Amino acid sequence: MNTVRTTVVFDAMLYRQLSVQAAVMGLGLSELVNQKLANANVGSASVSTEEKIAKNLTFFRALGKKMGKTNWAKLVREERDRDRG
Repeated sequence: MNTVRTTVVFDAMLYRQLSVQAAVMGLGLSELVNQKLANANVGSASVSTEEKIAKNLTFFRALGKKMGKTNWAKLVREERDRDRG
């Protein structure tokens, strides 16, 4: 395949989003950009890592409010001991 090297300037936030999306898809940034330019639907259905983290953080905060303070070390030890016994 013939290729041409060029310089493209991205907005910093867009660059981060593209980099994360490329990493999640297991592609290099140039591969992702080439695929997106060839097919506008590439990667459009995937959720960015930042969005996943925000969603999980919201979930765990809500769970923490429902459960209150929890001694996780104690719970893990009890579960371990239960499995051994």
